[in-house]
Amino acid sequence: MTIGKYLLNIGSAAFIALAAREAIAEEFGRVNGYYDTRGRYTGGIEGGATNLPLGTKLFGFVDVETEGESDILTKPYGEIRLTKRGESGIGIAGEYNGDFDKSNTTRLGLTYEPDTPEGTRLGTKFYPVSDGAGMQAGISGRYDITDDTWVEAFWDYNFGPSKHVAEVQVGKTIKDNVALVAEGRYNEFADDEFGVGIGLDWSF
Repeated sequence: MTIGKYLLNIGSAAFIALAAREAIAEEFGRVNGYYDTRGRYTGGIEGGATNLPLGTKLFGFVDVETEGESDILTKPYGEIRLTKRGESGIGIAGEYNGDFDKSNTTRLGLTYEPDTPEGTRLGTKFYPVSDGAGMQAGISGRYDITDDTWVEAFWDYNFGPSKHVAEVQVGKTIKDNVALVAEGRYNEFADDEFGVGIGLDWSF
């Protein structure tokens, strides 16, 4: 898949998300593109919706990267998660993730999302059940430093292969819904585990 085809797919997904604004309450989305210090380009689209039927909410993303600095893309990787939060902050979740090939995984488990001050978000997850991929635990959060500057982070631990995946992101809005972002990345599933991504995010 070339970058041109990838951009077409990203544009189509963004159009669908925007068209759904009237049908889904409190939806959100983001498109991003970065240069990674490991010598490649990465990009993705993420989004979701809250206040869905039965008090559920949906979140998902698809990421791709180039083979080096060429315009040839690797297989995309994506996740989609449906959660139901209880009044205590404890909830149930189902998650599907994979690279759209054979290594796809379905997980079931619990989440905990405590009430937090405005401008702050915190969530944890624990998936004891999966279809052969082993257990997984994780934590994620966001803190708005100012109205236009924030820090986000997540950490996942996979019990089966005993591997960590983590990111820390600092962003600053530079115009309307466009932000300049720097992101530290650590992935023990990758050959080159650590890198830094610098690029732009567009929120809608």
